[in-house]
Amino acid sequence: MSLAVILENKAAGRGNRWLKVQIQDQSPLDHEPGTVVGLSFRQGMDLYRHAYTVSRADPEKRSLEFLYRVIPQGHMTPLLAALGPGAELKIAGRGGHPISQEVDSQAEGIVLVSTGTGIGPLFGFSQMALAQRPGIPIQLFAGFREAQDCCLQEELEALAARHPHFKWHFSLSQPDSAWTGLRGHVTESMPALLGPLRNLHFHLVGNGNMVVELYEVLMKVGLKDERVTSEIYFNYPDQLDPARLELLASKFSF
Repeated sequence: MSLAVILENKAAGRGNRWLKVQIQDQSPLDHEPGTVVGLSFRQGMDLYRHAYTVSRADPEKRSLEFLYRVIPQGHMTPLLAALGPGAELKIAGRGGHPISQEVDSQAEGIVLVSTGTGIGPLFGFSQMALAQRPGIPIQLFAGFREAQDCCLQEELEALAARHPHFKWHFSLSQPDSAWTGLRGHVTESMPALLGPLRNLHFHLVGNGNMVVELYEVLMKVGLKDERVTSEIYFNYPDQLDPARLELLASKFSF
């Protein structure tokens, strides 16, 4: 377990926050976007802890960053959101699978799909992957409910400005009349912007309904299982609508 100090803990879209911490000891720091760690702190006699997925990591600066959702009636996140720079946390473990180890290195392009705070590690992975392979085509699709929920726009714009092979799109399930981006659930709006899927790798992060539904659709259209990887944050579905799966599958080209 390592001691960490908060460097920043700022708002990032409605109900979300971006947390950056610096590890204070010299323990190995080989974390990447997609790695899962345990984050904990004490207030009085009470211990608060939960698992969080790393959005970005910088081993040289010994920093880890997380995008997290504040649950208003939650046990931990309202207290975490109130912590400011200098507050101490504990970081434990290194679980999950870094996205870089999940993505097929033989794929000719990468499609990243998220809902909510799932955009955090996908942004961090995009930044890392493009630094290592500047010419790899990456498309990032993020689904939100309303425009106020969107986050990381400036960071994505800056990344796209540096890397012409990187494209990003937000899709709103409940857009207002002023919204000029994609409309509908991300699984519905993204197919029109994709060509043939045969040589692509998909990585999906966020709401279990989106992840499982899109996985099943991609299997239906002929993508190989090893070309679709994922991380589910919550809401694993009990069942899927076969008619909806067929409709979505008809929108993709293999």
